Amino acid sequence: MVMKYLLLSLLLFLPTLYIHAQSREAEEVPQLKEIPNYKESRLVFKLGAGMPQGDFGDDNPLNIEAGTAETGILFEMDFFQELNESFYFSLMARFQANGADPEAIASALALQPNISILEVTTDPWKTNSFMVGFGTIATSNARSSLLTRFMIGYSSIASPSIIATASNGTSIVTVNQESVNSGTLSFLVGLGLKININEQLSFLVGADYYAANPEFNNVTATGSTGGFASANFEQKVRIVNLSFGLGFNLN
Repeated sequence: MVMKYLLLSLLLFLPTLYIHAQSREAEEVPQLKEIPNYKESRLVFKLGAGMPQGDFGDDNPLNIEAGTAETGILFEMDFFQELNESFYFSLMARFQANGADPEAIASALALQPNISILEVTTDPWKTNSFMVGFGTIATSNARSSLLTRFMIGYSSIASPSIIATASNGTSIVTVNQESVNSGTLSFLVGLGLKININEQLSFLVGADYYAANPEFNNVTATGSTGGFASANFEQKVRIVNLSFGLGFNLN
């Protein structure tokens, strides 16, 4: 936080010099600019990267909770409305994709006896989130502000589709596991910095922690030989996101 200091000087000179100083002060006062008193509204567009945490990012084949998720990308759109100089209200829509590590999945499948994994291909974990919340504003100077945010909302999360080709020594089988969508409650806490480029445009950079616990029901896998299996599972999704973008003043 920038501290402002005021240097006080005692003028112990002739009365005429003191009167001259008063006249200069009177001339300078009208030059001070008034600070605009309005509640800022901004539309923000961000890009970023999401780094899976905990079980979601674990690739240990012995961990049945592992999500094998990889660092991915996100696109975000925010509406930002100041309530006063210290608090704001926000709406957020975000799309996020995190790859599912095919090598980690192949290692898990290879634990089955008498099986040789020939190839594994995957689609990413996909998350669409719509959230609402509030945050705090700490203004350090006329150009920059430190922001926090606390949000809750709804996320639609799609599990990755997986295609695995394996051999048992005598035949080759291809298994296709479908992607399933799950709707779930989600939470987010974040910290960011807003730097005003001019009255209409600002640059924002931030970090946040996202959490959700989707449950995937009737996830089916079918084999090229006619085999069929179905299962339910829950996946703890924990992601640390880093993002940056531009904000456009709507006032």
